[in-house]
Amino acid sequence: MLVNFFIQGGCAGHNVLVNQLTGIINNCHLITTEDLVVEPSDMEWDLHFSHDSEVTLGKRYAEKMIEVLSL
Repeated sequence: MLVNFFIQGGCAGHNVLVNQLTGIINNCHLITTEDLVVEPSDMEWDLHFSHDSEVTLGKRYAEKMIEVLSL
C-alpha cells in the first residue's frame, strides 16, 4: 500500500493519522509531497499540484514501487 504524506494543503491535518499507518499496516509505504508546488489557480481548496509537481510525485511513486518490489 502506498500512501501520500501531505506536508501542506487541505489534507495536511491528516498527517498525524497517516504517519501511524506504517505501524498498523505491515506493507504500507509513505510517499511525501514535501517541496511540491500547489497549483496557483487552486486558491479555494489548496489540494491540486502543478503539472511539474505531479510529474515529480509520479516519479516518487515509481521509485518507491521499484524499491518495494525489489526490481
